[in-house]
Amino acid sequence: MATSTGLSSPGVGSGLDVNSIVTQLVALERRPIQTLQASATRMQTQLSGMGQLQSLFAALRDAAGALAKPEAFTVMGAASSDTTVAGATISSTTVPAAGSYSVIATSLAAGQTLASSAAQFLASTDLVGSGTLTLRLGAWNDALTGFTPKTGSVDVPITVGATDTLATLRDKINATNAGVSAALITDTTGVRLTIRSTATGTENGFRLTAADDDLMNADPAGLSRLAYDPQNGATQIARPSAAADARATINGIEVRSATDNFEGVVEGLSIKLSKPSTSAVTLTVSKNTESVKQLVNRFAGAFNGVAKFLAGQTGYNAETKQAGLFQGDSSVVSLQSQLRNLLAGTSLASTEFQTLSSLGLELQKDGTVTVNATRLDSALTKLPDVASAFSRNTDGQPMLTGAATRFKTWADGLLEATGTLPSRNKSIKDRISANQRDQERLEQRVSMVEKRLRAQYQSLDETMSRANALNSYVSQQMTALANFYKFNN
Repeated sequence: MATSTGLSSPGVGSGLDVNSIVTQLVALERRPIQTLQASATRMQTQLSGMGQLQSLFAALRDAAGALAKPEAFTVMGAASSDTTVAGATISSTTVPAAGSYSVIATSLAAGQTLASSAAQFLASTDLVGSGTLTLRLGAWNDALTGFTPKTGSVDVPITVGATDTLATLRDKINATNAGVSAALITDTTGVRLTIRSTATGTENGFRLTAADDDLMNADPAGLSRLAYDPQNGATQIARPSAAADARATINGIEVRSATDNFEGVVEGLSIKLSKPSTSAVTLTVSKNTESVKQLVNRFAGAFNGVAKFLAGQTGYNAETKQAGLFQGDSSVVSLQSQLRNLLAGTSLASTEFQTLSSLGLELQKDGTVTVNATRLDSALTKLPDVASAFSRNTDGQPMLTGAATRFKTWADGLLEATGTLPSRNKSIKDRISANQRDQERLEQRVSMVEKRLRAQYQSLDETMSRANALNSYVSQQMTALANFYKFNN
């Protein structure tokens, strides 16, 4: 009798589709894992949604915080009747008084420029002579008979050797960083050395004296060709442009500035001249209600971002038959009612404006808010009352606290480390971790079940194979026995 053991292909001995049977049985065992995987996918989506909700609440907190600052309602704005002539900006440190200012831009600030004669040098490689040029910043009088050194300035000597050219002299001047810059200008008539103040204003003019090695310090030869010292007769180099202050009259008073910006001439105001003009420009300083409008609209936008998200993710969409991510989540659902209650609440922070709707922030049926521009404009005519309604802060007295301050405090509490949102975020992460552990545990169990099933079917195969072999042997013996009796009878 022949027997067979150790079958390599499951089902060969039994005739059963063992792989299919085991696969289906294992699939049944894996169903709890698939349920866990679907749950994990949803929780990951919730985690992402919670991150988005935290970002939306952070934006709401910041927008409310901007409105909760009292200084937001003291910001002034400056306007010009002709910005091509003069404009103004508000200082970041001092608040100017409201009013108007008449400004006439007489002249703009300028720096001093010197230029050599084109006939003196034909190329940048021409030698300039030798000796020492001495530079000093300061102011020339109108007659060029007197020079007053700038406070804090010093004589800056520039040593010029016999091999120095116009180009190397330019480089030596620039290397001093002494308040001037040098350049070469070339055309068909020759090369000019130009030296220009790096800063404007009368006191940023300069004197350039020469100690020429030819012992002639004011003649048209050698290094003295580049000297500018009119009071001592050295004028071989020309002065196309004199250093000058910007000049203007403000409300009839003549004022000067080393630059085209007049800082602090009017307290809290920076006035910039753009071009001279004989006609007056009016600068008006007033409360900047536009900035308050922008803050209110920013707050409304941030509020709506939160409101729309909560409405979509805590409800049920009948059209798509999809539940929101946080439907039934009490910690998230409650935020929706808190949000609306804060917006619709009453405050005594301002006797004039006790609700946000009286300031133009109107709650809609869908939970969002719109800004009634007409009502807001009307409210802003009483800016101090608006400031109180939004930004008043009275610790321990919520009814006397401004709306923006209350929103910021509420949002701060939600977003702090132990607040509702981080705690809810942590809860989801903990559930995801537990889910992953359960999946791993069930995967191990399924693996063991599959291994056991395959071992059992392998054993069945071997048993069935032996039984089949025995059946075949018995059949053969019975046939042989029948044939024996047939031929012997």
